[in-house]
Amino acid sequence: MLTGHSGAGAPIIRGQFGREHRPSSFLALRVLDPFKRQGPAWDHLPDTSLWEPSESEVSRFDAALTTKIPPGHEYIDLVDEIWNRGFEVFLVGGTVRDVLAGESANDVDLVTSMPLALALDVLRPMFRNDALRVHPNTGFCRLGGTPASGDPFIDLKMVCLDNLGTPNAQFGASLQTDVVHRDFACNALYYDPKNKLIVDPTGTGLADVERRKLTLVSERTRILNIDAAKIAIRFFKFVSRGYEPHDSTLATVRNDYIVELASMPRSQLVGYTRTQILSKHDAASWPSKLNDFRQVMHELGHAGEWDRYFAPVLDDIARGRP
Repeated sequence: MLTGHSGAGAPIIRGQFGREHRPSSFLALRVLDPFKRQGPAWDHLPDTSLWEPSESEVSRFDAALTTKIPPGHEYIDLVDEIWNRGFEVFLVGGTVRDVLAGESANDVDLVTSMPLALALDVLRPMFRNDALRVHPNTGFCRLGGTPASGDPFIDLKMVCLDNLGTPNAQFGASLQTDVVHRDFACNALYYDPKNKLIVDPTGTGLADVERRKLTLVSERTRILNIDAAKIAIRFFKFVSRGYEPHDSTLATVRNDYIVELASMPRSQLVGYTRTQILSKHDAASWPSKLNDFRQVMHELGHAGEWDRYFAPVLDDIARGRP
C-alpha cells in the first residue's frame, strides 16, 4: 500500500507484513483498480470542515492568484500546471487568513500533493531557474522573486505526513497530518482554487479568524526544536497584532515552545524575527513594531526572555545584520 513519498520523490509503500519499502520510482507501482480512484484530500474530512467562500472572497482569492511574479507568470499558472498533472494544490496559511479577514494578502503560499522532485522539469524552465532545488527534508522551494528584491514570490511546499525537517521526512496528501506541522488554527486553513472551497481541518480556523483568536494546532512532539522557537516568535507577533490566545494555547506555548528560543542560533533569531516582525512594514514603523513585540512579551510575563534573547540583538534585527 502506498503511504507517501520521500522529499526526493521516492514512493513509500508498506507491505502486507508491515515492512516499509522505497522503490526508486513511482513507475515501479501500479494502481490496483484503475476504475476506483480516491477522492480529493478534503473528501476524508467531516462536512463541518468544508465551507463555500462568498463571492467577494472568491474575487479576492482570484485577485491574489492573478498577480504576476517573475519571470511573468501568474500564481494561477503554477496552480494549473500542478492540477493538470493530476495532483492537488491549495492556498494555505496567511494568504487564506488575510483574505477571509478582509485584509490585503501578501505573498501566496501553496501546498501540494505532488512530489516536487518530479516537478523540477516543469518548474525550472517555467521560472527560468536551472539551479532550482527542492529541499528533501522540508519539501520546500521558493519560486519567482526574492524577499530582498521586493518582487512577489511563491513558497511552495509538499503536504507533510511525518518527520518534517529531517532526512526521514515523509510527504503525501493528508491534510489532517499536514495541519499538525503548522502553528495556529487561523493559519491552518486551505483554499482549493479549482473547486472554490475552503478547508478547515481543525474545525476552529474560520471562527478564530473571525474572532481574532489563537488556537495552537502544532503537535510539539512532531516538530523540531527550532520550529518550536519559530512558533514562539510568531505567537508574540500575532498577540501584538491583537490576536487573543486561548488559555490552553498560552499555557502550552509558555511551557513547551518559548523555552526553545535557547536552541535558536543568534543569526537565525535575528533573521527570523526581522522577517516576521518588520519585513512587510515600512521602515519608519519598525521601532513601533519592535516596541509592540517587546511590550507583549513583558505583558505576558516574558520580560526575562526579551532581555535574554532579543534585547542584545535589537539593533541587528532593525538593521538586518546577522
